[in-house]
Amino acid sequence: MTLDELIRGYLDHADQYYRRGDGTPTRHAKNLEIALRPLRSDLRADRFNLASFRMYRDKLLERGLQRSTVNQWCGWVRGCFRWAAQRELIPAEVAHQLKLMEPLRFGRTSCRERTISKLVGREVVHHLARICPQPVASMVMVQWLCGMRPGEVCAMRFDQLQKIEGWTVYIPEHHKTQHYGKTRTIVIPLCAREFMPKDGEGYVFMKPRRPAGPYTTNTYAQVMRRACKKQGIDVVTPGQLRRSAATIARRVAGKEAAQRLLGHTSGDMTEHYYDLELIDAIESMEQLVTAGWGRESAEVLASRG
Repeated sequence: MTLDELIRGYLDHADQYYRRGDGTPTRHAKNLEIALRPLRSDLRADRFNLASFRMYRDKLLERGLQRSTVNQWCGWVRGCFRWAAQRELIPAEVAHQLKLMEPLRFGRTSCRERTISKLVGREVVHHLARICPQPVASMVMVQWLCGMRPGEVCAMRFDQLQKIEGWTVYIPEHHKTQHYGKTRTIVIPLCAREFMPKDGEGYVFMKPRRPAGPYTTNTYAQVMRRACKKQGIDVVTPGQLRRSAATIARRVAGKEAAQRLLGHTSGDMTEHYYDLELIDAIESMEQLVTAGWGRESAEVLASRG
């Protein structure tokens, strides 16, 4: 069996395996195809070794991919060979040896690091909503106030909205933790509901121009980016809105509230979203100010006249 044959078999498996509850495919199979493409060749799969694996990783580094992406793709390669070994398509030793290559560590390599998006405050979000055209302006506010994923605000439909005990509740048909058997429940407060149409059919937010239809995460982000560039301000992304909402929720209501807002199954995942260092710094300064820190500063300014 060649590498090309092994990869084709694995991608056929992935196309059937990575599907939503209604049978529609997720994007993961396509991502796997892109990651495994540099490996495709007539080399016998049972001759793939650590040297071959390092050559694959070096190719990714030459392309300028960031460290986290390189590590992720290498993990997918290990998964491909593990799948083949489980089905006795290759000797188990071929898959086991790939575990010996350690992932790239932060600060231990010259490859590009992921750029962490900066937080945006309420004033920036409100200004963004004022400069964006409708309905994206309303989408910005709803996503911000509810901590939604960009795909959730784009895919929201009227038939997914329910009234429960006076609250509007949005239960997406598809979400990231669906394969764990979890239900994603998003409570929409009145302040966010005011930015949504009162009633209707189909998608809540539709593109006003042709081709008609809902926004995708890409077109949603494009409108935001164009509005920012037109005004000459720093570009704000949908991901920044979610991360900033998580940080405020963590500071105001605590870790569990932030986790529920974001819809995470693990609190550890939530900690990747909010800026815990910023939260700690603000809370520490609040404690100092309460204790009288800087109380005499006004006297210093007065004495300088």
